[in-house]
Amino acid sequence: MDPARLNPDSIRADNLISSLEDFVSLFHREGESKRLDELLQGEEFLGGSVGQAPEDFTEHTLIQPILSQLGYKDSNSCETSADSPRFIRQPVRMTKDERRRPDYRLENVDDRMIAIVESKAINLERPAAGIADASDNIMEYLQENTLCKYLRTQEGRFLVGLGTDGFRWSIYAKDLRGGGSRCVLKSVSLTDEIAEIASRRHGKQTDQRWRPQMRNSLAGKFVSWLSVENLPSHVADNLNQFKYS
Repeated sequence: MDPARLNPDSIRADNLISSLEDFVSLFHREGESKRLDELLQGEEFLGGSVGQAPEDFTEHTLIQPILSQLGYKDSNSCETSADSPRFIRQPVRMTKDERRRPDYRLENVDDRMIAIVESKAINLERPAAGIADASDNIMEYLQENTLCKYLRTQEGRFLVGLGTDGFRWSIYAKDLRGGGSRCVLKSVSLTDEIAEIASRRHGKQTDQRWRPQMRNSLAGKFVSWLSVENLPSHVADNLNQFKYS
C-alpha cells in the first residue's frame, strides 16, 4: 500500500516494524541468532557477546526506538525541541522526599498527565510466569505519587506509568483527584511479532503478505493505545469508567 494512504496509527506501526527488524538484525550480525531464539522462549537475558549490560542493551535497542516510533522523541536529540513530546532518561527534577526515580519521564504529552516509564532487561516483565519487575516498580511509583510533588499543575490529574522489558508493555494509571484509584489499562506483548521477523530472517517464512498483516495488528493492539496521539484519551476514558463503575 502507498504510505500516503496509511492512517497515522498504521504509519507508526510500519515504522515500528522497521525498528523491530533492526533489533533482530543486530543479533544476526553478531552471530547471536540462537540467543535471540532463546530469549523469545523466555530465557533470562545475561548480556553475552552483545557487549552491554542487559538493561542498557534493552533500553538502547528496543525501548528507546519503540518510544520514538510512538511519537516520544529522545530529549538528547538535536532534532527534539523543548516543547515537543519527548522522553527524558533518568529524570532528576524531584523534591527531597522523592528519593527513587523512574527510568524515564514522558514530557509534553498532555497537560492532564504526568507519565513515567520503568524499563527492565528482556524477560523481566513476564506476568504469566510470575515475573513483573517493571510493573511492580510502576505500582510503587503510583502509590508514592512519584514526580507529582514537583510537576503537578492545576490541570494535572492523571499519573501514568508504562512498565516494559522491551518485549512486553503494560499501562498503569492513577486518578490523582479521584481518591487515588489505580488500574492496569492494557498489557501488550511484541514477542510474536519479533519471533515472526526472526523467522523470516532465517528464511522459514515466505508469505509476502506478512508486513501489511503485522502493521494492522500492531496499529490496533499497540500503537492505538501507546502512541502520543492516543495514550491521553485512553487514560482519561478508562479511569473515568473505572471511577464510576
